[in-house]
Amino acid sequence: NQDVLDKAPFVDNRLERFARGQFTVATEHLSELVDLQPGPRPDRHYIFHHAFVCSTLLARCLAQSDAFFSLKEPQIVRRLADLQRAAKRNPALIRPGHWNRLLNTHLQLLSKDYDRGDKVVIKASNVANNLLPEILRNTHRGNCLYLHSGLQQFLVSNLKKLQETQRKIPDLLAIFSHDSNFFQQHPMFADIRRFGFVKQCALLWLLCNYNFLTGLEAVDAGRVRTLAMEAFLQAPRDMLNRVSRLFQYQPAAEELDRMSGDVLLSHAKNPLQPYNAKLREQEFQSVLRRNREEIDQATAWINPLVRELDICARLAALAV
Repeated sequence: NQDVLDKAPFVDNRLERFARGQFTVATEHLSELVDLQPGPRPDRHYIFHHAFVCSTLLARCLAQSDAFFSLKEPQIVRRLADLQRAAKRNPALIRPGHWNRLLNTHLQLLSKDYDRGDKVVIKASNVANNLLPEILRNTHRGNCLYLHSGLQQFLVSNLKKLQETQRKIPDLLAIFSHDSNFFQQHPMFADIRRFGFVKQCALLWLLCNYNFLTGLEAVDAGRVRTLAMEAFLQAPRDMLNRVSRLFQYQPAAEELDRMSGDVLLSHAKNPLQPYNAKLREQEFQSVLRRNREEIDQATAWINPLVRELDICARLAALAV
């Protein structure tokens, strides 16, 4: 049901109850079926992010144009990311030369002829950031956007979350540690158990951005741009125009009006809940006041390495 896909904040196993049926197809046969699909599939573009950067909101905004159909965090993209990490540890999992075909087959399945949208926007889970260089290396179509925020904003966003979400931070650090040489290069940060929650979040912010920038070093980064969440929220109409052009579409004025209109007045993951920039800022300031000391300590602790690695300038240099 395309209406369910359009409205769902996560296109994952939570949607299984809406499925019309379940069946399995061997990967080899699936690739053959995809190759036999008549006619070209819609273009697909990608939104990657390090979490808590309004990526779902951006995907919803784009979907207000009939040019785009947005899929938020498809389960198959997460599974491909898991498989890529597993194959890195055990290359025998995938036969030589088959990763390219497997990746392309499953990504093409997301590019269906939906009722609207000549272009499919795939907003990936933050746990799938390791696929960004793989997509650049193994596919020839589609541009990628990486959404990020400032460190302070990221720390505040984590402190706003329920304890269930906060408890995932060490696991995320462990997962992302396999995606680059960060801890080999900076072993003083390797024992994450030594650090409190806010410092772990600061380390996660640095690691995600480091992994993104490092992953681009061995590929052609011409299809990748970045967008700071703060820039998106301050000038949504302008940034949506820029992102649309990155995704190879020039929206008309009335489309930009829709993309930057009422959709910004509700919560991205629950459109029935009123939410806007003013409420977001009020929440930010409230959490910041309550946790100022911890936030300042974590920022001062991680900032020397942030500056040494030139993280902020390198992200800004790729801005859309």
